[in-house]
Amino acid sequence: METKLTLKKDFFSSKYTLYSNNESIGGLNDKSFSQTVIGEFRGKKYIFISKGFLAPPTVIIDKEKDERIV
Repeated sequence: METKLTLKKDFFSSKYTLYSNNESIGGLNDKSFSQTVIGEFRGKKYIFISKGFLAPPTVIIDKEKDERIV
């Protein structure tokens, strides 16, 4: 079964909500001019760190274990 994920953001908000088949399953907190984003997915917290500017690779860290995932 295919899962459709979508992100939605309020106009003046820095928070994105992640939906799976119209059910909220997490979110991202974007910080302006920062390469770090804090996210939550199905109850687990993650840190996304972009390194670079044009098509940067992104490092994903499990926030609770302080362990690199990707």
